[in-house]
Amino acid sequence: AGDVGAGIELSSGNNNQILQNTLSGGYDGSGANVGTDDGILLKNETGDTVQGNTINRFYDAGIEGVDAVTRTTLAANTITNVGVAGIGAYWCTNWTSNVIQANNVSQAPHMFLAHYEVSSALCGGIQPANFTGNSIIGNHVRNPAPGTLLLGTPLLSMLITFADGTASANLIQGNDFGTQACPSLYPPQGFIDGGGNICGS
Repeated sequence: AGDVGAGIELSSGNNNQILQNTLSGGYDGSGANVGTDDGILLKNETGDTVQGNTINRFYDAGIEGVDAVTRTTLAANTITNVGVAGIGAYWCTNWTSNVIQANNVSQAPHMFLAHYEVSSALCGGIQPANFTGNSIIGNHVRNPAPGTLLLGTPLLSMLITFADGTASANLIQGNDFGTQACPSLYPPQGFIDGGGNICGS
């Protein structure tokens, strides 16, 4: 998340629902940060449902999670023309027992991008790095685009990178990434291949 916010932001709540909204942020598909940062931003949220939303033209992520996101479902959202990722988590990422299911992502560098960075400005509170017990199931990806990434950056279906020991028991199952490059997941022992995933090289 950056200085120009999100279409919808939830912070430090639980059991919230974001359903059937249409959000458009004005991003023009170029390498510049034009328009609004994120479609939906979740920061320290538990038990939320984000489902059936149409999200397009944001220069960072369609849906971004900051700090702790726990027992939250991101399902059946259609995300198009975003600069970094359909779904992203970068700042003080501490994700536990979330379900990312049946989302359709197109014109994005990554369907899902997750790693851990600390920023006093962007983290709500300094959470320990954690990516545990999440399920990424039955998502559909087409027409990858470089977005705001530097030219030549690999367009990976998923790029999830954590220090050894901070990711465990994450299920990847039944995703159709089309011809996009297969997920890059670290540490590999932190992920379970549930089968049925389709990807390129």
